[in-house]
Amino acid sequence: MGIRTRAEAITFESGLGQWPRRLLKVEANLLVSCEWTEGNVYGGIKSPAYAAVSYTWGRFELPHNSGPHIMSLDIRSDDGSPVPWRVPRIDPDTGFKLDAMLTVLHRVTRNQPIQSTSVYHEEATKVALSELQVYSDEQHPQFVWLDIGCIDQRDNSPEKMLEIGRQAAIFRGAAQVYVWLYQHPAPTLGSLLASIYEA
Repeated sequence: MGIRTRAEAITFESGLGQWPRRLLKVEANLLVSCEWTEGNVYGGIKSPAYAAVSYTWGRFELPHNSGPHIMSLDIRSDDGSPVPWRVPRIDPDTGFKLDAMLTVLHRVTRNQPIQSTSVYHEEATKVALSELQVYSDEQHPQFVWLDIGCIDQRDNSPEKMLEIGRQAAIFRGAAQVYVWLYQHPAPTLGSLLASIYEA
């Protein structure tokens, strides 16, 4: 898909209402960025429940020429081709490892989780993942709103800034919202979550 002009992006946005431009369909071994179509249909499913995941990645992004062996999430478009933007690669020494992100996405959707063997801040991630079971309701959405898979990351994309400006509505429309606090030590994270739960 080419980049829409600003006028095309604004026209497209008028049909969205509260819905995101894209939702990420999480399957056992596949992440598909499904674009909104009229009737609030994503990947053939009308008005699907979705979870939203908030986390930090910008300051941990690897420059283009650094760590070429480090992979990004493999996110596909509806037609099976890679998404048209470069999915950011994260420095696993300062940010998170790819398998940790995949584990979070699979746990959020209750899809078959990928077994993680090398998770950065492994204890904090284990606590956070166990808390997903405690604090989530019974609905298990098949879709997730995740910025790097649902916002066109190209700098010259007018849709990028429009969608960033809609994040409050996107999070409000989510069936569940998760904040991935992977940088915090397990004891701190556990006490924070206990305080939130008690409040």
